[in-house]
Amino acid sequence: MATRRLQQDFHHLMKNKVDGIDASPSADNIFLWNAIICGPEESIYETGTFQLQLTFPDDYPLRPPQVRFITKVFHPNVWWEDGFICVDILKDGWAPSYDVLAILHSIRLLLVDPNPLSPANLEAALLYRDNRVEYNQRISQMIQDTHDAEDNDDDDDDDSPIDDGDTLRQKTVILRHSITE
Repeated sequence: MATRRLQQDFHHLMKNKVDGIDASPSADNIFLWNAIICGPEESIYETGTFQLQLTFPDDYPLRPPQVRFITKVFHPNVWWEDGFICVDILKDGWAPSYDVLAILHSIRLLLVDPNPLSPANLEAALLYRDNRVEYNQRISQMIQDTHDAEDNDDDDDDDSPIDDGDTLRQKTVILRHSITE
């Protein structure tokens, strides 16, 4: 049952492309998926590109997958240590009618609409509640650090200048466009 449903989810995802969301099963294990979510436009996460991993149980869709960010994310509902996500639809709010696209869409929305009353990351929740300026600075710095690490991985000998915010936004738009094609 789970294998067939995951194949259906993949077909649905390919047929109904959503801007800023992409996912596919690993080549040798349909129960392990890799996904990319681009930060929602006009949000503090806008220039970020986030990798996730979804691990599906044998009885999916009766039980939800485990989902975690591979990319470091500073967010009230994401465990800093391992990237696991604390969101209702992956816990008590799960329904077998949810598919991979619905899960990823919900996580993308969670980035801009956290629930600080049910925190996985207490520090992020407190900053979100009490000091939004510092919260936003931490997110911006985390995204910049991720871009810097990617740039270093791409070419350690590159002497090009550091990308500014406009360049990062342009790169994200290009990535969004490539994901949706």
